[in-house]
Amino acid sequence: MDDINFSKRQLILSIVAVALVVVITLALIIVTSIFWIPLLIITSPILLILGLLVKFTNLGSPFQQAYYKAYDWVFYKSERPRKFMWSLIYNTMCLLYPSTQWKAMNYGYSVLSGNGHLIQNLQAEDEDERFCLQLYHYIATQFGSVKNLNGLRVLEVGSGRGGGLNYISRYLNPQECFGVDFSENQIRFCRHHYSQNKKLQFFKGDSQALDQIPEIQENSFDVAINVESSHCYGNFDQFIQQINRALKPGGFFCFTDFRTELECQQLDTYFKSLPYFQVIKSEDITVNVLQSLKQDEKRRSSLIEGNVSKLLKPFFRKFSGLKGTRIFQEFEEKKTLYVAYILQKKL
Repeated sequence: MDDINFSKRQLILSIVAVALVVVITLALIIVTSIFWIPLLIITSPILLILGLLVKFTNLGSPFQQAYYKAYDWVFYKSERPRKFMWSLIYNTMCLLYPSTQWKAMNYGYSVLSGNGHLIQNLQAEDEDERFCLQLYHYIATQFGSVKNLNGLRVLEVGSGRGGGLNYISRYLNPQECFGVDFSENQIRFCRHHYSQNKKLQFFKGDSQALDQIPEIQENSFDVAINVESSHCYGNFDQFIQQINRALKPGGFFCFTDFRTELECQQLDTYFKSLPYFQVIKSEDITVNVLQSLKQDEKRRSSLIEGNVSKLLKPFFRKFSGLKGTRIFQEFEEKKTLYVAYILQKKL
């Protein structure tokens, strides 16, 4: 109950902060109107012509490219701004949409034949999020001859709403699973909804400072998992060093995420140059992820239509990778790739 009250207080404070920003902005607009209204009247014909040229000619392309570059820098290439923005997004989404229909947040994985099913024994309660859970199943069962996690200690960094780690704990039989996420609201969500699962523990923490979490001891985990989360991190190398610290010698690091084609080449070179890890397996799974998005389109669209306000729907469509969004198109055109790696910590 205290957690719920705290979330409500956070929401009220957020609304008040937004309201103050709106009021101040409107006041500034009104105060400065004696300057910008005459200027707008004088320049309106020019602005109208420019608007038509941008919309109906190729002149709009440079503006679009500039927007994409700015967007990519803020969300994927910067350090502190990227960290701040993703934290804000996930905290806000979890606060506004605490529905248990949405526990796994990734683009999913589909087998390319038949109905796309990789998991054959999925329980009915998990069926709705099948493709998202299949990405976890795929990445957690691909190293060597190990096809389950019997008796192993598992660490997931970027655990989100915990659906993937909950699946691993219930289906792959690890000894225990620790989830770490930067979003306080998501950790609160996980602790509440998985409180009956004694194999699961969740901790708020920074992917780049796992050593600040007392429970994440050095050389203490058999497997570390990172699913579609690393693009949010400000310092990837620092994150990898923290994974190295947490894993036992001989332990496995299971990684999957998306990058541009050039960034994938750089990532491959980086992983192969690490002195303390050996690349066991790597794979481009873009076609499997794209197929998952196609097969899961109806469910994702339905969740957005039924739960999200009209103002936020464009963002959630983009975030969910629906058809027609930029990320979907880039997967189709192979401008952005989805890769998976299994690395083993050297003895």
